[in-house]
Amino acid sequence: MSLYNRLKIDMSVADELSFNPYYIATKSHKSGSFEIDKKQYVDLASNDYLGLSTDKRVLKGSFDAQNDFGASLCGTPIATGNSMRFSTLADRLAGFAGVESAVLFPSCFQANTSLFTSIAGVEDVILIDQFAHASLIQGVKSVGCKVMPFLHNNCDHLEKLLKRTSKYRDVFVVTESVFSTEGSIAPYDKITGLCDQYNATAVIDDSHGIGVLGENGRGVLEHFNIENYKGIYTASLGKALANSGGMIGGPKEFIDYLRYGCPGLIYSTALIPSAVGGLESVLDIIETEFSDLRDKLEKNREILHNSLAHNGFTVIGNSKSIISVKCGSMKDTIELARTFFNYGMITTPFVEPSVPVNKGVLRIIPGAGISIERCEDIAEIIKKNILGIS
Repeated sequence: MSLYNRLKIDMSVADELSFNPYYIATKSHKSGSFEIDKKQYVDLASNDYLGLSTDKRVLKGSFDAQNDFGASLCGTPIATGNSMRFSTLADRLAGFAGVESAVLFPSCFQANTSLFTSIAGVEDVILIDQFAHASLIQGVKSVGCKVMPFLHNNCDHLEKLLKRTSKYRDVFVVTESVFSTEGSIAPYDKITGLCDQYNATAVIDDSHGIGVLGENGRGVLEHFNIENYKGIYTASLGKALANSGGMIGGPKEFIDYLRYGCPGLIYSTALIPSAVGGLESVLDIIETEFSDLRDKLEKNREILHNSLAHNGFTVIGNSKSIISVKCGSMKDTIELARTFFNYGMITTPFVEPSVPVNKGVLRIIPGAGISIERCEDIAEIIKKNILGIS
């Protein structure tokens, strides 16, 4: 039994605080709230940035698609999983994000871990932001090629590394648009410029940017006015787009290759019909109502950001959708999450190994599904009852 002893999780902090913020069982989910043990909690944890996951139009789109195609097509996209609506949605998402073509995956984690084994080999080198998401890191490590981490959002360091890559067959530069633990935005216009200069392929995970960044919510490429993008684009469909799944986008020839050469795509059951129908409805709503939804999201964030910053908390990041509170130790981070929970709010604590040791943060997402009045109430609770942690 030495294997299981070695793999045992240390739950001492949760035991000491009599609170475990992970795997909380929720009974129901309404716009901006969860029910837990017959009590309503404000949802400050989910990535439902625009508050569309329970929108009646989205639910109807999901139901109609499921009614037409069933619970699942029970096949991979290369076989029976490629319904006309599946194909049409992929094309529509490509146009929405600003890439030439796209394919859909059951999750963005699967898309990211599948991507690199399909495009890179031991003759190549991958430069990756040191704070990149676990799915990107896992995908990169699976290749077995040279990996060079660059300092977070630091283009000077990235360029120094790029100058040392001339001996490799292909060079990839990997980052995220919005880093979800701290809410910072990558300088992607500068990164793509460096990729052009040094003949590298840019790879961006826009999971927390699509549906949020840009004048029309189309994501990082719109945000930085990047046109004719020749790099590789991935994104989750389960955050602002309020469903499930992931996508990889890029030049048509590249996407055609993935359709026949990416094991994570061709050997996995296709995205379920209800998600396809729900995503179609979400895109309809974003195309007509994004301005109002964005304003509500940003107003909510402003209210809570100001309350936290003015009451002893250290708030980091420059995203207009995420608030990250610097906490420090695992105990301090989970203790702050417990305090919010005791006042009827669910937040997301990030502790090691998701972040470096003693660099814990509490993430708060005041999505558009929460009323401005409710955010003002929360701001008062923070002011009167919740003490900041420096």
